[in-house]
Amino acid sequence: MKKTILVGGGGHAISLLETLDNHLQIEGYADIQASDIMPIKYLGDDAYVLSHYSPDAYDIQVTLVYTSKVELQLRKRVIERYKDYAFHSFVAQSALLTKNTMIGQGCVIMEKAIVNHSQLGENCIVNTGAIIEHNCKIGNNVFIGPGAIICGGVSIGDNTLVGAGVIVRDDCSVTSDTVVGMGSVVTKNIVQPGVYTGLPATINE
Repeated sequence: MKKTILVGGGGHAISLLETLDNHLQIEGYADIQASDIMPIKYLGDDAYVLSHYSPDAYDIQVTLVYTSKVELQLRKRVIERYKDYAFHSFVAQSALLTKNTMIGQGCVIMEKAIVNHSQLGENCIVNTGAIIEHNCKIGNNVFIGPGAIICGGVSIGDNTLVGAGVIVRDDCSVTSDTVVGMGSVVTKNIVQPGVYTGLPATINE
């Protein structure tokens, strides 16, 4: 079995390591510089890893996460940079994925998250305690924050951040390249990319 390299050495990488029984399958992590908080080996920056660690021998998990629209695009560029690698998925032991749920490569489903009869694209993160209800379709590179509730029949486009504690009403759609700020409530379709906050969620001009 190939070992996995984490790309990003921040808090999400730490949380991911906490979900694993051991770190034996993790070779180390890539980042701009070494982190004092990471308990595993620092391998170097992206350029070093790309030139010294072959896709034939290593998988990738992108543990760089984001808090703004700018960083959404940064994460997308990092994923594209490692396009020749297979992206490994992780599902925490306490997470629940029902039998008809499908997830793409590179996804992370964190502790006590629930995904019910839904479809997730590639390189998505469903963070701690988040709920994705039945018949949802989640695009690629989507971050669902801790405690968020995605009700049934929701569609979320690519490269989108749904912040901690957000509620998305059933049968709503959220377009690609969107940020829904923490604690917001989406009550109708979001068709214009941007940053949305509040109850109900409205675009920040």
